[in-house]
Amino acid sequence: MELTTANMVFAFRTLTVTTRKAAGGTATTNKYTETFFEANPELKGQVVVHCGVEPEVPGELGENTRLDSSNYPPEVGGLHFVFKTWLGDDLVECFPVLLVSDRLKIALKKSDLTGYLFQELEQSVDELIYENLQPEVTIPKFNWFVLGKEKNDFALIIKTI
Repeated sequence: MELTTANMVFAFRTLTVTTRKAAGGTATTNKYTETFFEANPELKGQVVVHCGVEPEVPGELGENTRLDSSNYPPEVGGLHFVFKTWLGDDLVECFPVLLVSDRLKIALKKSDLTGYLFQELEQSVDELIYENLQPEVTIPKFNWFVLGKEKNDFALIIKTI
């Protein structure tokens, strides 16, 4: 079984300010880079492509979570996560925390990536909701995925084009 990923979001951010007004419409091609530079040739070499992830939010913080909301983002001292559903992603979130499946935890440990650690969490399922929605699905063990505040390998800037 392959690792599943959350939806990838790609966005262009120009380094120069333009004053053109955006217009809505329907895309007739999926050659986004090519059509962007056909319309904006003066920006070639000045566009940074960012890649981000939008993890699934399959539940909520449970009653046993210790949360200090006097800071932003709130600091979590102990995590209780209650699953209400699960679509199969190995990376999920519920602000302000990220969770990874055991399968993704193993893959991350085998990688050269740095700037993260795993912490224990209390994991439970909202039986009233989950049993009615997905009784045939077994949720695997998840781990609290904590990113370093100073430096980590999970802030992605792919390339300047």
